[in-house]
Amino acid sequence: MSQRTGRLNVSQREALIKRLERRSPREADYRLLVDLLRHGLCSLEQLRRKEALADQTQENGERRGDGEGNPDLEEPEDKDPGDEDRPEKKPRRGHGRLGSSAYPGARNVTVPHPQVKAGDRCPCCGRGRLYEKKAKELISVMASAPIEAVRYLLECLRCSACQTTFSAQRPRELLPGKYQPSANAGVVMMKYGLGVPSKRLETWQAYCGVPLPDATQFEMSEKVANCLRRVFEVMEKLSAQSKLFHLDDTAMAILSQIEENKSRREGDRYGMHASGILAYHEHHPIYLYYLGRQHAGENLHALLGKRAPGLDKPLQMGDASQCNAKHGHQTIEAFCQAHAVRKFKDCRQAFLWECDTILSLFKAIFKNDRQTKGMTDEQRLAFHQQHSQILMDQLYIFLTLLIEKRLVEPNSSLGKAIRYMLKRWDGFTRFLQIPGAPLDNNILERALKQLVLLRKNILFFKNDHGARIASILLSTLATTTAAGENPMDYFQAVQIYADDVHEHPHLWLPWNYRERMTQIKAA
Repeated sequence: MSQRTGRLNVSQREALIKRLERRSPREADYRLLVDLLRHGLCSLEQLRRKEALADQTQENGERRGDGEGNPDLEEPEDKDPGDEDRPEKKPRRGHGRLGSSAYPGARNVTVPHPQVKAGDRCPCCGRGRLYEKKAKELISVMASAPIEAVRYLLECLRCSACQTTFSAQRPRELLPGKYQPSANAGVVMMKYGLGVPSKRLETWQAYCGVPLPDATQFEMSEKVANCLRRVFEVMEKLSAQSKLFHLDDTAMAILSQIEENKSRREGDRYGMHASGILAYHEHHPIYLYYLGRQHAGENLHALLGKRAPGLDKPLQMGDASQCNAKHGHQTIEAFCQAHAVRKFKDCRQAFLWECDTILSLFKAIFKNDRQTKGMTDEQRLAFHQQHSQILMDQLYIFLTLLIEKRLVEPNSSLGKAIRYMLKRWDGFTRFLQIPGAPLDNNILERALKQLVLLRKNILFFKNDHGARIASILLSTLATTTAAGENPMDYFQAVQIYADDVHEHPHLWLPWNYRERMTQIKAA
C-alpha cells in the first residue's frame, strides 16, 4: 500500500469515512483499515504502559515523602570540605547478589514465547519481522535430594496374534546397575568429604521421596573404595620413596575394638588412633590416613618397609611425641616450631615479659619463612641461614639464661616449655641445616581436621573393615584435592573404567588419570 497510516491528511480520512458509510469501500481500503487497527492497538498498549509507570512513580514518591527522591527538591546537606578529596569507599569483595554466571551447575530450561516465534511478523506494528536476541535469564533456586532418582519408562509392545513382546532398550548413557557412578561418588563426598552421617542423609533422602538406607550408602562407598584399592597401594609405594614425611595422630573410635578392650588384659594396648602421613612424589603431595590401633610412628614403619634400598635417610617432621620415633628406621627428626610457640602462648599470662620476648623472635622467624615462597630448597636454606640463624641464636641464648640464672622456676609452665625446646634443639633447627626442611607441621595439622570433622559427626566406625574403607577414601580424596582435581570427577572415572584401573593403577593416580582417560577415548 502506497499510503501509510501516519500520513493520511484530513481530506483522505473524510473520503474513507464516506465510502465506509455508503458501504462501497475499495480494495485498498481494507488493507488501510488493517494497518490502522494494528497501529491503534499498538499505540493504545504503549499509552497504558506509560500511565501505569506514571502511577507507580507517583505512588513511590508519596510513600517516601514529599520531595524525597527528587534531587531538585532535596535540601543540600552540609558536607565536610575534606570529603571531596577522600576516595570513595569500595564495597568488600564477596558481598552482593550472585549473577547467573555464578551457577555453572544450573540446569538450563528454554521457555518459548506462547504466541510468536522468530520470523513472524510483529503483532504490534505489523511491518517488521521478529528475530532472536539474547534470552532473558531467570535463576530459580530450589531444594532437591542430594542423590536423585530417575524413572525410565521403557516402552513395551506385544503382538496381538503371536504375543511376541518388543521392549525399548536401556539408555546407552546408563551403566549396569541401579546406582550409577555419580550416585556412589556423591555418597562418598557427603560422608567422607562433608562429614554427613549416613542416618542424617537417609532422613533427608526420605523427606525428598528418594529413599537411600544407611546400609545401602555403605555398599555404595565400598564399591568406590574397591575400585581405588590398588591405586591406594601405588600411592603407598610412591610415598615410601619420599625425602620428607609429615606425620601426626588424633583420636578415632572403632566399636569392634572398644568391644575387644573389655576382654584385654592389663598391659595390652587399648588405644585407637587416626594417623595422617604426608609424603611427596616428585612435586605431588600424597596424603595417607590410617585408622586403627597403630599410631603414626608404627604406620610410618610399615610405609618405610616399602622404601627402596640405598636411598638417603628421609626427613621426618612432627611433634616431639615418642610414638613418632618408634618405627625402627633411620630418619632425620625435625620438630614443629608451631608446637613450641603454642606452649609459650599458653603460659604468657603468668610470664608476660619473658614470653613476649620469645614470641617476638618466633614471629620474625616465621616472617622470614613466608618470604621464601617461590624459592628452591637451596635458596630457602641460604636465606634462612643469612636471616634466621641469628634469631635462633638469640633465642637459644635467652632460653639458656632464663634457666641457668634461675630467672624462671624449672618446674613452672614456662620452665617446662623452655626445657622442651632446649632438649630437642637440633630438631628445631633442621630448617637451618637441611634443604627443604619445613619450619612446622601445620600442613598436616590442617589435613587432620578432616578426621576431626568425621569424629564430631559420625562419632565412630563399626569395625576394622569400615575403618579401612575410610582410610582409602579419605586418602584419595585429600590427594585429589591437593592435586587441584575435582574428587567427584575422579571417583566417577575410576568406577567407569574399573577394569583398566585394576590392570594399570599407576596410570589412575589423582594427578594423571585424565591423561589415561584421553588415551582410552582416543583408542
